[in-house]
Amino acid sequence: MRIRLLTLGPQEIKYWTEQILDVYRQAFAAPPYNTQEEGVQSFGLVLPRHSLRSGFRFHAAYDEEAQRIAGFIYGYTSRPGQWWHDTIREAMPHAMACEWFQDTLELVELAVLPGAQGRGLGGWLHDILLQNTPHRTALLSTYDGETNGMQLYRKRGWLPLLPHFYFPSGDKPMSIMGRQLR
Repeated sequence: MRIRLLTLGPQEIKYWTEQILDVYRQAFAAPPYNTQEEGVQSFGLVLPRHSLRSGFRFHAAYDEEAQRIAGFIYGYTSRPGQWWHDTIREAMPHAMACEWFQDTLELVELAVLPGAQGRGLGGWLHDILLQNTPHRTALLSTYDGETNGMQLYRKRGWLPLLPHFYFPSGDKPMSIMGRQLR
């Protein structure tokens, strides 16, 4: 597998949308995620809106041999008025929210094709996203269980801030995690 990094802005994401959605579909199809096609299409609607947010960064691992995206990661600056930001900030104790929601990068999605997992792509993408970010802290939500994602985040210094968290209308336990960046 020969991998090349693609850094995509809003216009480039439009070109790569089908491959991005396919990676998302395959990465989150199996348990414990069990993402159905409706969830994939919902992600496809939200990604273009996210791409217009302040501090947006999107990186993809492009497999040159297969001529396709094998994984991707993205995030942006977390701000009041954004659903995730407001939901998590409200759930946190005041002191915790003040500490973690100042100059924050929200890591929104990290997805790698199942056949490409275990080769370091997720960690590589993770490190590139956080590299040279001007933010003081980073936050994310991930399934609260022993997944490859959870292992990667713990290995890279993420701390569980709100374990066993349920989003409104959510049916899966999530862990809200944070990492100091500087």
